[in-house]
Amino acid sequence: MLAPDEEGLSSLLGDQPVLRFASFVVQVEGGGIVDTSSSVLNRIVASLPIDPSSSETGTRAVNGVEWAISQVKLKPSENVGDMTAYVAATVYNDTAYTVVAAAPSPEWSREAPTFQKMFDSIRFIAPQARAAEATKTPLASAAVFESAIPSPTVMMTPTLTETMPVETRPPAPTETPTPVIHVVRSGDTLLAIAAQYGVSVQDLQAANGIEDPTRLQIGQQLIIPIGGYVPLGGGVAGTGTPIAGATATRAATVTPTQSAKVTALPTETGAEMNPPTPTAAQAAQPTPKPVEPVLSGKIVYPVYVPDRKLQGQMGSFDIYMSDLQGSDPQLLAYNASQPCLNLGGDLLAYKSWDSTARGLAFLTIGGGRSGLLTNYIEDGLPYWDPSSITLVFTSRREGDRVPRMFRVNQTNNRESGFGLIAEYASVFPDGRIVYRGCTVEGACGLFIVSAEGVGATKITDNTSDTAPAPSPDGSKIAFMSLTREGAGNYEIYVMNSDGQNVVRLTNNSANDGLPTWSPDGSTIAFVSDRDGTWGIWAMNPDGSNQRKLFTMRGSPDGIVGAELLSSRGWLEERISWSR
Repeated sequence: MLAPDEEGLSSLLGDQPVLRFASFVVQVEGGGIVDTSSSVLNRIVASLPIDPSSSETGTRAVNGVEWAISQVKLKPSENVGDMTAYVAATVYNDTAYTVVAAAPSPEWSREAPTFQKMFDSIRFIAPQARAAEATKTPLASAAVFESAIPSPTVMMTPTLTETMPVETRPPAPTETPTPVIHVVRSGDTLLAIAAQYGVSVQDLQAANGIEDPTRLQIGQQLIIPIGGYVPLGGGVAGTGTPIAGATATRAATVTPTQSAKVTALPTETGAEMNPPTPTAAQAAQPTPKPVEPVLSGKIVYPVYVPDRKLQGQMGSFDIYMSDLQGSDPQLLAYNASQPCLNLGGDLLAYKSWDSTARGLAFLTIGGGRSGLLTNYIEDGLPYWDPSSITLVFTSRREGDRVPRMFRVNQTNNRESGFGLIAEYASVFPDGRIVYRGCTVEGACGLFIVSAEGVGATKITDNTSDTAPAPSPDGSKIAFMSLTREGAGNYEIYVMNSDGQNVVRLTNNSANDGLPTWSPDGSTIAFVSDRDGTWGIWAMNPDGSNQRKLFTMRGSPDGIVGAELLSSRGWLEERISWSR
């Protein structure tokens, strides 16, 4: 059990569950289990006081193991608060594993992204027994289950020890040390960074002029005050140079001791735990150079196939998946486009142009469940909700052909409409939705609405703004626009999630668009034909370091001749980057 506060460690599952505070609970039921993942899930959910009207159920393959999953809202009772919970279950080598991640409903949007990362990190390290061996001695639970979540950082508490007064001498001249630079990644906190390098939070704040330690930005460069480095314009607390001839009446030696208790949820910093060793530099105050982020994960993208016939007409699409170097691209879906990977990278949603299976579909990366989700060719641009149970999409299926927003469940195909005029919807990690839309009066731009479709707020007023992509921490939105700043061609911009501080990132006569963020938020990938061929490009979130990653297998732009009313070229395409 893990919890952000001590109160959460009081959570209990079973016949009389206790769930009042945020917690992440893993339950293991011994060997000899013959249930299916779904039956285990149903049994656990049945023990909780759920609100049936708010329950959504699906399946996912997490690190090669299929889990039955459900997101539910709990009815308040004596031992259960107003809670939202994510419940998952699987059976592996005759042992049932259940995960229940719960938080008070008002706090769910804040806790859910962390819960999702924790769940996605679970993997089994023992091979799965073959059916013939499953009836023999079950493997011990502890031997087959692990989590890739880093252990909570053990803080070092200094203990002061008095020493006798000593006379100090003028210090010998030393060369100026080279500063150590930490580039902030998604999930970093000032406390975790300080612990990683063995410095205090106060020294870290002083070295970087940070007043509010809770307001870090992804990509921000922090000077780490180790090895005697003091930044220009001020000293780091506790690193001053003694005055020649002065006598110290009391000196202190620091003996690190481990703190006894850590109750905070682990934070995924993605940084090296051993700080680099400073080396001498000749310059008086060297300028720190940021380390270029190492790109990892996979990108899926559409490729237009102009010479393929569908229903007697020319033109179709295929979806390819590649690493960030473009090596060994894999054909994932035939006669398909508008791909979207879920946060865990195990599920792909897409638009199917196939005449025998038109609509929205999904598949499991590496094999597993797949199928058609909707049956309208007008449906498009699916985007996974954070739970990976449901998807948001837009459609012109209704008689007036006005685009509207819908949601569909990936297990039972149950649909619901939002009643919003919307195109190109994308989902924040906390469930909010950003989309290109219009009011009934005809005022168009980008809008943000709650996960339930309530309280739509217009955040831009340029009618050509489209393809919004929320950052992994939810603080920024990248998007493309045709007419901003008189561009005359599509360029990429980034802004705060409330629509403020719009910054242009690309500026050339070619087409740049379809932005997507790296899983850690350090990089934005996009498509461009600026060198004469369509390719996947990348840049930092401030627009610097623009470079081509690889050439695509073909153009993302084209019209499906058999579906002229539903095919709108690259402006209704998407690329997606996930783990």
